[in-house]
Formats: sequence, structure tokens, C-alpha cells
Amino acid sequence: VVNSISRSLVVSPDGKTLYLGGFFTTVNGQTRNRIAAINTETGELITSFDPNSNGQIWDMALSSDGLTLYIGGVFTTIGGQNRRYLAAINTQTGEFPAFNPDVSGPVTSLALSSDGLILYTAGSFNTVGGQARMSLAAIETATGNPTSFNANVTSFNRDIALPSGDNSVIYISGVSSVGGQARSYLAGIN
Repeated sequence: VVNSISRSLVVSPDGKTLYLGGFFTTVNGQTRNRIAAINTETGELITSFDPNSNGQIWDMALSSDGLTLYIGGVFTTIGGQNRRYLAAINTQTGEFPAFNPDVSGPVTSLALSSDGLILYTAGSFNTVGGQARMSLAAIETATGNPTSFNANVTSFNRDIALPSGDNSVIYISGVSSVGGQARSYLAGIN
């Protein structure tokens, strides 16, 4: 039982853990600020997982091995670490890797490439790691640095998707232009 909205749900590869992020502050009667994990077999809160976000979680993505959970939203600290709008956490240890892209505004959607090397990030931002990236960025998961990919998307983006096993196209909703070309709320980007 959560006391407010859950915006994102992710299940571990073994199906035993459900990660949830959103606007809530309690889960099953225990304090969990906007992010939690539940054992899917028992429905019990996993008490060892408590990242404690100071702001809303809008989306999450989990690495294929289930060890790294990427978290996007409207927060500036998570787990006591300074992380603006985007963070990664080791699901086994609760530690935060060096991954710290320093996004300049809220992150609304995340999608991992099939090989897990690139995290595509959409939202209301204009820089990532000090580099110009309007509303859409591709970030190296190993370093937290933005790649050279720069689609120059305008308007507030709502969602992104990658076809399964294909890293050549990314779909994005809520756009008005991509690379200076007019698009009406939906685009596919090579």
C-alpha cells in the first residue's frame, strides 16, 4: 500500500523484486520517500533498500543484470548524495556509483540501450554535464558523460522508447521540432 502516486514500476530480471518510484512517502506503513522495493513473492517491503529521494521520481530503468537502477525525476539529492534530476544506484549494496551526469532540469523518461551502455534521457533540461542538450540526451552508463548525440529537441518531452534489440532509432513524444525540423508531438530519431 502506497500513500500517493507511483509513476514508474520496474521488475528485476529474476521477477522477485518490484521497484517503484513516484510521489509517495510511505509504503506498507513505513517511510519510503518516493522510491522503494517490494518482494513480489511476499508483498513485503524490502527494508534494506531505502534511497530516500528529496523529490518526485518520474521514471526508472534497470540494467539487464538487475544491479543498477537508473532514476529520473525532480530531485536534487537521493540517498544523501547530490544528484540533480538523474541518479544511479547499486540495487545490491545501496551505493551510488560515480555516475553523475549533472542534468540541468527535470528528467521525465529513461530508456536503456539493449547493450546497457547508453541511457537515453528526456525531460525539461538544456544541459547535461555542462554540454548543450535540449530535452534529449544519450549518456554513457559507465562514465555519466553525454555522448556526441545531440538531436536538439524542442518542447517538454513526455516519453521515449527504443525498439527491443535495436539501438538505431529512438522514439520521443511531446516534441515540436527535432534538429530544426518541425514535428507534431512525435518523432523517430536515427
